[in-house]
Amino acid sequence: MNKIKKFLFLALALAMSATAFVACGDKASNDASSSDIASSESSSDISGEIDAIPVANIAVATADELAAINAEGISLYDESYTVVGSAVLETAYTFTAAQSVEEAKASIYADWHADYFVSLDKAVEAGQLGLAGSYAAWDDGNWVGFYAPATEANVAVPLLGSVSNSPWTYAEIVEIVSEFKCGAFDNDGACAGLTMTVELRLTNPDDATDYLVITSTQYTFA
Repeated sequence: MNKIKKFLFLALALAMSATAFVACGDKASNDASSSDIASSESSSDISGEIDAIPVANIAVATADELAAINAEGISLYDESYTVVGSAVLETAYTFTAAQSVEEAKASIYADWHADYFVSLDKAVEAGQLGLAGSYAAWDDGNWVGFYAPATEANVAVPLLGSVSNSPWTYAEIVEIVSEFKCGAFDNDGACAGLTMTVELRLTNPDDATDYLVITSTQYTFA
């Protein structure tokens, strides 16, 4: 499986995607809370480097945009990458890199590992939570959906890092993906009341405890 295919397959097989990391219900309480300014949870001294910190923007789909996405059709795949049905998204987002490819390659974070970390406030069983995603370099931007495996509560899971030994760098993500669309759905109301948090992180390849949270998004299923 080539790297472009693996990015979408692995990210969606576990959860959003996001990466990214994820409009039904009460809009005031269910829309994502997001930050377009990078924050640091690392021990590194980044004073004086704030202008160099990458930024990612998140746009939540409006009701009309969500309806249009669902009208296009989202193929639902199993773990063997076989179409087993279709999915209807409850919410959708677009993650967009704010830096150009040239800026990303010149950044001091160009070789840092980029990954989406997902955490849930409640444990879910396999087949309850579904995620979908799309980006232009894969299958002409067609949407692909998967159900996530069983996931524990309050554990930040790296989508790519948990199942791949070939991490993506920040520069690669900006150059190959740039804009990543993702969405969430559940199995017949199985995730009602569940809050999902998705963080886009850059991690120092030499120290896994040293990372930047580029942006964070939350969604609560109605």
